Amino acid sequence: MPMPTSRTSASGLIRATFAAVPARRRLILAKSLVVALLMAVVGLIASIASMYVAGYALTGQLSGLSLGQDAALRAAVLSAALPVIGSQVGIAIGALIRHPLGAVGTTWGLLLLLPTMLASGTIGLGAATEAMPLSAWMTLAHTGSTGAQQSPLPASAAAWILIVTWPLAGLVVTATTVTRQDM
Repeated sequence: MPMPTSRTSASGLIRATFAAVPARRRLILAKSLVVALLMAVVGLIASIASMYVAGYALTGQLSGLSLGQDAALRAAVLSAALPVIGSQVGIAIGALIRHPLGAVGTTWGLLLLLPTMLASGTIGLGAATEAMPLSAWMTLAHTGSTGAQQSPLPASAAAWILIVTWPLAGLVVTATTVTRQDM
């Protein structure tokens, strides 16, 4: 979701926006918050709907899963966090690159292709996979392992830190980049 920053930069509309609201940091953080809330709602609706659709597709009837079950609720909330992470990282990359197509490609590469390459072991950085959002999601949703590396924190604590850190890092990069850019 790098479009809110890269599209306005590429079109020059960002100049008019910052002329109307000179507080760049406040404006871009408000824009990022709106996108994050929208992505959280869309992600939650999509995760709950997919839980029921997948259950129906697998069993031929509505599954016995309900949000009253701890594991189902945890998976739905965690799945709603992934679009938020993607949007905030995408906005940061959009602020850095300032071109929509390049920002979208870089965001996809960072969040989807890089973890696959790291996990494959072909480039020798398999331990770095543990720092990626999908690995943290799998740890918390108990759908897989993050690897054999030992860390000083329990796996779930480290995963929660990653789930929170990725969007916050995106916000920091966005706010810093936008306040230092010449438009």
